[in-house]
Amino acid sequence: MAPDLRVSQSFLARQGVANGSSVGRVTPHTPLSEVIVSTLMEMPAVTECSVSGCSYNDHSSCHAAAVTIGGSAGDASCATFIPLGTRGGLDKVVTHVGACQRAECSHNSSLECTADSVRIGAGHDHADCLTFSPA
Repeated sequence: MAPDLRVSQSFLARQGVANGSSVGRVTPHTPLSEVIVSTLMEMPAVTECSVSGCSYNDHSSCHAAAVTIGGSAGDASCATFIPLGTRGGLDKVVTHVGACQRAECSHNSSLECTADSVRIGAGHDHADCLTFSPA
């Protein structure tokens, strides 16, 4: 049986919450698994991936738990891209953007993507973030 982990007072304090209050629906009694799922669902979803040569792609849907957007100046590549050879990913499509290293993107705030959703497809690299928009 998994331990019953709860959100600690120190976690809430780091979020700037006074003792005894809450962050949205997160309180000291909220199970940690609920906080993780809630946080994941707030991240932008990958609504499409047209890169058929990626191990995580299945019928234009990414099956990685989360993708990282990397690349170089002016180019936003999917750093999670892995060429075919080994099938990877989850059974369900729940992919979100975990991190975005493209600080110059208009959707980037503190290296987190703020777009409603993103599309991955062919571009400069094997797989690029087609939602990338220079600020």
